[in-house]
Amino acid sequence: MPTVYLAPGVFGAGGQMFTSGGLPLDEGLVYTSIAGGTTPAATYTTSAGNIQNANPIELNADGRFPDEVWLEEGVSYRFTLRDSAGNLIGTYDNLRGVNDIGLYTTAYTRTFLLADSAATARDILVLGDTDDVQFKDITSVGDVDVSGALSVGGNTSVDGSLASDGLLDISAATAGQIQFPATQNSSSNANTLDDYEEGTWTPSLGGNATYVEQVGRYTKIGRMVFLYCRVQVNTIGTGSAQQISGVPFQPAQNAVWVVGKFGSFAVNVVNICGHQSTGFNLINMVGATAAAGGNSAQNVFGNSANVEMTCAMEV
Repeated sequence: MPTVYLAPGVFGAGGQMFTSGGLPLDEGLVYTSIAGGTTPAATYTTSAGNIQNANPIELNADGRFPDEVWLEEGVSYRFTLRDSAGNLIGTYDNLRGVNDIGLYTTAYTRTFLLADSAATARDILVLGDTDDVQFKDITSVGDVDVSGALSVGGNTSVDGSLASDGLLDISAATAGQIQFPATQNSSSNANTLDDYEEGTWTPSLGGNATYVEQVGRYTKIGRMVFLYCRVQVNTIGTGSAQQISGVPFQPAQNAVWVVGKFGSFAVNVVNICGHQSTGFNLINMVGATAAAGGNSAQNVFGNSANVEMTCAMEV
């Protein structure tokens, strides 16, 4: 059985309808439908919500409802009043049960722009216990604060803060995306994600070196960047034998590039890695040529040399 609320005003309990001439509407007819249309909508005779009124409801001889009229939670109604011959007397739209807030905790299909003509910020505050809220689109220049789960089927644009005490659901098949500004809006809050970026870059040895492959990719999440580099030289020419340039980020602290694969190096090494110093966009190849030797800069690049490596750095 549905949760129901008493219809407002004269449509609720003991209401009396009149003709345009002020006489009781003897055996008048009240049709109930979904607001804005003619799709029939059920009403109920008691607060138990277990017995439906007829539709249309036939008024008695003095124009009164034979029973109380209770409306279903979350439904917006249209009441159409006609005389016994079917002539239209009046239409009353967007009627909701008294104290029914259910309409505000179910699905909306409208876009809300919460700003006055002076663009003063306005907030969205959703009342209710743990009811979920669903919107098609939200556009707000103020805050959006939801006590419950927030599900948005369209776009959400908020210039203020977006807060939900429940689940923020972006799992719909056409959703699942959060867009950050092109320029990071840094936050000092340890629990705030303030940036995300994906992109490509071109590793280079400079000079007139030619290549079979130059591949660079990165993903930035907050202040951490995860990078990938693959270089295969065709001819080294005047290119650097030891440095790769073009890294799109400078590390906050010295960063190590882990070599996963290499071949055709100009020198034989027993270990090799890339080293990127704080504040620089260059990778220096360092390693050892003997098992007992220490790490030093190595001129590994020559014709046909190739290397593949990754790095995780803080920026």
